[in-house]
Amino acid sequence: MADKITEEPNSRFWKNKLQPKLNSFFQDYVLKVFCLFFIFFIIRVLEYSFISYNKIALITADLFFSKSLNFDVLVILLFSLTLLLPLFLISVFSFRLYSITNSLFGLSIVFINLALTQYFLTNNSLLSAQLFEFSFTDIKDIVFNEFALNRLGFWIAVVLILCLSVFVLFIKVFRFQKKTNSILLIIYSTLSIIALFNVKHTFKEVKYFDSNHNYLLGNSKISYFIESYIRLKEKKTDFNFFSKADLERNIFNYTSVREDFSFSDKAFPFSHNENYKNVLGNYFIKTNKKPNVVIIISESLSASTSGNHSLFGSLTPFTDSLMMSGLSWDYFFSNANRSFGALPNILASAPPSTNERGFINTKIEYPNHKKYPEHNTIINLLKKNGYITNYYYGGWGYFDNVGYYLKEKNIDNFICEENFNQLKYKKNNQSSTNQVWGYNDKELFKQAMDLFEKHTSHKPFLSVYQTISCHSPYNLSEKSYYEDNYLNKKLSSLGISNSVFQKIEKNIVSSIFFADDALKLFFNEFQNKPEFDNTIFIITGDHSFGLTSDNNSFKNFWVPLIVYSTLLTKKTVFKGVCSHVDILPSLLALLQENYGLSFPKEKQWIGSGLDTSKTFNAKNFFPLNLTAMDMPNFIAGNQTLFGKDVFTFDSTLTIFKTTNKNLYSKTIQSINSFSYLNSYVCIKNKIWKSN
Repeated sequence: MADKITEEPNSRFWKNKLQPKLNSFFQDYVLKVFCLFFIFFIIRVLEYSFISYNKIALITADLFFSKSLNFDVLVILLFSLTLLLPLFLISVFSFRLYSITNSLFGLSIVFINLALTQYFLTNNSLLSAQLFEFSFTDIKDIVFNEFALNRLGFWIAVVLILCLSVFVLFIKVFRFQKKTNSILLIIYSTLSIIALFNVKHTFKEVKYFDSNHNYLLGNSKISYFIESYIRLKEKKTDFNFFSKADLERNIFNYTSVREDFSFSDKAFPFSHNENYKNVLGNYFIKTNKKPNVVIIISESLSASTSGNHSLFGSLTPFTDSLMMSGLSWDYFFSNANRSFGALPNILASAPPSTNERGFINTKIEYPNHKKYPEHNTIINLLKKNGYITNYYYGGWGYFDNVGYYLKEKNIDNFICEENFNQLKYKKNNQSSTNQVWGYNDKELFKQAMDLFEKHTSHKPFLSVYQTISCHSPYNLSEKSYYEDNYLNKKLSSLGISNSVFQKIEKNIVSSIFFADDALKLFFNEFQNKPEFDNTIFIITGDHSFGLTSDNNSFKNFWVPLIVYSTLLTKKTVFKGVCSHVDILPSLLALLQENYGLSFPKEKQWIGSGLDTSKTFNAKNFFPLNLTAMDMPNFIAGNQTLFGKDVFTFDSTLTIFKTTNKNLYSKTIQSINSFSYLNSYVCIKNKIWKSN
């Protein structure tokens, strides 16, 4: 009798209190999870429609359902299971509070997925955890500059479609149908069990896809972001402690594959003191007069749109004319897929550091309040030889820490948008707002020419120009360049079909034409200066557009390199594989041997120097983006590391997975040793022995 009395209150509590709350919670919770399924489905339909309409890549129903939608559903299920218990406990306390909290979580996931999708469609890459390495100011700058009004219509359409879809699904179909809710609960329970057995399959490596683009499209963007964060954390914890044994082993492994270097000090593992190899010397006249050096780092100047390997015919006739009149390289790479890599790689042949966004964004505190480890650059080396050093950029000068880096290296003149004559120069802007990256290339070059006499003072000079006209959202060019009539005539004059617009966004084509014309204007102006005949011009892209109309995995890195000067004795196209970090060693060798400049014999360059082979040759050893998950990470000879796999590549830059276990092991060992030493020298300030 006592047991019966005890059980009845418990039974009534379950029946009258807890069970109704549990039923209400699950009916509401499961319904909202299925709303998320539907919303993600709509977003995927819009994404695939955009890709199909613009003919960016071939897509299939199998990729849509078995990869894209499948991974999205799996991610939503796992998120919902993670939040299930906390949200239920909140609902017991207050159903209204639960409803608000759950809605905020759902809206946040939808917004994040929309933002990641927009980023993918704009940049042909997926956003990774490198986002966390931007400052708040950088993020604000990116958001306001990238969110141009010419994309506002797309966003409005997406939001309206999603709102209408959810209204129809949630209110009209499911909300008041208990039988439907019961079926959904059974489906949700079944799918949740399946999801728990597939936790490790929320992200798939590139080898599971038939192309790099499908790898980006097929994976869940949210799971990709999380996976990149996990890998970044793993890399950052790998080198917290540098044991003497590990250090010596990695020094031995690294030095054994860098036979071109004569290593001189184990305390500074990248230090070497072999003689400079003057591979460019025979192509230049010799004189005792110090030449000026102009380095132009052109935003998104790509091999896919310029030169001999353009996908559909070159869009840069003037740039091509410089290639044909000077020295150029068919197989040249940037070492990073974003602008952050350009300056330290080109000016210092620096290691990539431990940061997701490269050496220039290093976040380690060094002695004397310096932001960077001790190292030489062309800036300080030429200053010691009597040069004036200048940097010109049309945007915010401290984005990616550029201003801090160059000023710590004692650049003489640092010009960014803050220094522009705002009465004389205006920001061209096709979005009719102030949300632009800065001054376009023509305004940049004009401002630099205005300062020419002041910044040269009849002394030899180094001038570095960094352009932005080809930066997304591609709204900096003059108005006429966006008109259909101009574009059609320009393409016709180049012998290129209008079908190019099926592979590249029109605004990108406009920006390429404008940037090429701006470069031509710059050279025309410079030719009027007496210094022109004693200047060496080096022109390269900071990175590629990364166009995905074919499946070449190197597209994000493949850029032109042009060396042009009236000091040249002959013109040549080279076939050796090399990169940004190889420019400085060869430039210094040329300046020393042909023009009598003096440099320390001790070097810390990670680049071997430019490869001047006349036939395809891959012998250099250099990093690409070490932490990238969606593109090659390293080149060692004709081997490339891509994720966890090693591939061999040929003159078409087609990659073939390596099956030779010894070759695989040797390549992985040498790259891992470089990565270990990269972390060691940057964290311990052991790149260069300071005086």
